Formats: sequence, C-alpha cells, structure tokens
Amino acid sequence: MSMVSTKCAEQMILRAILGLSVAIIAFSVYEFLSQVRFIDSAQTARGRVVAVHGATSSKLQPEIEFTTKQGEAVSFIRAFRGSAVDVPAVGSSVEVLYSADAPSGAVENSFLALWGSTCIAAALGLSGLLGSLVVLFLARRGGTYEF
Repeated sequence: MSMVSTKCAEQMILRAILGLSVAIIAFSVYEFLSQVRFIDSAQTARGRVVAVHGATSSKLQPEIEFTTKQGEAVSFIRAFRGSAVDVPAVGSSVEVLYSADAPSGAVENSFLALWGSTCIAAALGLSGLLGSLVVLFLARRGGTYEF
C-alpha cells in the first residue's frame, strides 16, 4: 500500500470511530432520558425473589414476583446477570418499579438495573470520542499520527 492510501485509510477509520462514538453517546443520552421518564411515572411495589436462574455463580438472574396496585400478580426475570455477590437470595424482599400500563416491563429498583446499560454506553462512546480527539490533536500538532 502506498503512503497516501494508508493515510486515507487511517483517516476513514478515525472518522468511522468518531461517528460511531457520537452515535453511541446519542444513544446513551436517549436511554438516560427514557429512564428518567420511566422513573418519574413508575409505580413502586415490594417484590420477592422466588428463584435464581443461571448455571454459574457469575451469570445469575433472580426471578422476582410482585403484585401491582390493581392486584395483578407479575413475575419477571432481572434483565442483567449478576454474580453471587449482587444477586438477592431467594425469599429476599426487593423494591420494584413498573409502569401501570405495562407491569411486565418491571425492573428492580437498583442502580445497576436502572443505569447500568446507560453508563456502559456512555463510557464506550466517551472513550471512543476522546481517543479520536487525541489522535486528531496529535495529527494536527505534527505528533506521532500525521495525516
């Protein structure tokens, strides 16, 4: 490959990473706003852990049952997996947030359940964005990366 086509390919890759990072950040902002809206309108209930599913101690998912304010019995399995350290024991009481319109979409009222995916997406997007900006800064300064 010639020097010119290599630089062009590097620029294209950098722009793709930059664009993807911005898209991931936009997604995390959307997720954040969606969670805030959900929390603002959510009903709360006390749930009980009825089972813990998972083959290994690092991939456990509790099954939680609760009753809505309208008297409907609902059961759900926590969406994210956890380790034996952060999964409540069978019989434990946990707070649940749910939408009155769709109680089957309930979530455990915990930081990880509410904000885990948003934080991971934001961290990925920001690290890609910052990494791309550092490379661009070095390229403009005449540092290691010269386009």
